[in-house]
Amino acid sequence: MARPNLKKLREEAQSIYSEYGARFAGKPRATRDVQALDSIIERLEKVIKRARTLRNGKTNPALSSFLEQALENLETYENERENIQKVQSQGPVVVEGSRLATWANLHFGQYFRHFAGKPRATRDLGLLNEIISELELVESKMKGLLAQKDVASVEADLETVQKNLEVYEGERENIMNARQSGGLDEQASYLAMVANEQFAVYNFHFGGRPRVSRRSGLLHRVIATLQSVRDQMSELEDQGLDSEQNRNNIALIDGQLKTYRNELDKIDEARRQTAPKDLVGQLGSAANWAMAQYNENFAGQDRASRDLELLSRVCDEMLDVGRQMRELSNQLDNRANEENLVIVLDNLMLYQNEYEEIQQVQAS
Repeated sequence: MARPNLKKLREEAQSIYSEYGARFAGKPRATRDVQALDSIIERLEKVIKRARTLRNGKTNPALSSFLEQALENLETYENERENIQKVQSQGPVVVEGSRLATWANLHFGQYFRHFAGKPRATRDLGLLNEIISELELVESKMKGLLAQKDVASVEADLETVQKNLEVYEGERENIMNARQSGGLDEQASYLAMVANEQFAVYNFHFGGRPRVSRRSGLLHRVIATLQSVRDQMSELEDQGLDSEQNRNNIALIDGQLKTYRNELDKIDEARRQTAPKDLVGQLGSAANWAMAQYNENFAGQDRASRDLELLSRVCDEMLDVGRQMRELSNQLDNRANEENLVIVLDNLMLYQNEYEEIQQVQAS
C-alpha cells in the first residue's frame, strides 16, 4: 500500500471541507441530510488517521498544523450533527416548515431579481403571477402545518410570506397601470420590450436544450404572455396607432407563437415517453449545465464586470429544475432525486446571494 503524503491528504481534506461548506455551513438544519454528514465525518476521520501515521515519532510543524485544523473541523462537524438531530427531533412540522420557508425565500429572491427597482411598465406579469401562485401554495401549506402544531418559527415564516404576498399583489396592479400610461406609441414600446424579454427567456431556457428536462409550464407562461402582448398591440391599432413597427412586431410575435406552440407539443411528447425514474438523470444533467454556467461565468470572477442578467437567468433555470425535481419526488421515492434537489436548492441560494453581492458592487 502506498504511504500517504501530506500534499495528497491536504487535497482530500480540502475536498471534504468544501463539501461541508456547500451542503451544511449556514444551511437550515431542519432540512439537512444526517447521513450525508455522517459520510463527511467518516471520510475526515480516515484522513486524520492516515495523517497520524506520517508522524513516525518526528516533529513536523506543517503536519501538526494540518492535524490541528482537521481535528477542529471534525469537532465542528460532530457538533453540527448533534444540532441537526436536535432540530429534526422536534417533529415533522418543524422540518416541513423549514422546507417551505426555503422555497419561499427562493421566490422572494426571484422577485428581487426581476421586479425590485425595475421599470414597472416592462415587467413580466406572467412571472409575477407565477411567483404569487407559488407563495400562495406555501401559505396554504404553512397554515396546514400550524393546524397540526403551533410552532413559532413556522408562524413567523407564514407572516413573512403573507406580507410579501401583499406587496407583490400591489405591485401587479402597479405594473398594469404603468403599462397603460403614456401615449399609444409609448405603450407600444413597452409591449415590444415585454415581448423581447419572452424571446430571451425562450432562447435561454429552450433553445438547443434537451426537451425532456424542460418545464412545459414555463413555455405555457411565455406563450400566454406573448399572446396577451399581441392582443394589446392589436388593440392599440384599433385605438388609432398607425405604426409600421408595431405591425411588424405583431407579425414577429405571430411567427414565434407558432414556433413555441410546436415546441411545446414536442416537449410534452418527450416527457410522455420518459419514465419517471429516467427523468431523474435528465434533471440532474440540467442542473449540472446550470451550475457549469455559474462556474464558468461567476465563480471567482471580478464582480464589477459580471453580467447580472445572465446570473438571474441561471438562477431561474436552477429554480425551474428544482421545481421539477420537487414534482418528481411526489411521483416516486428516489434518493438520487432527493439528493439532487438539496444540491440544487443549496446552490441556488448561493447564486442568489452572489447576485446581491454583485449588484452592490456594481451600484457603488
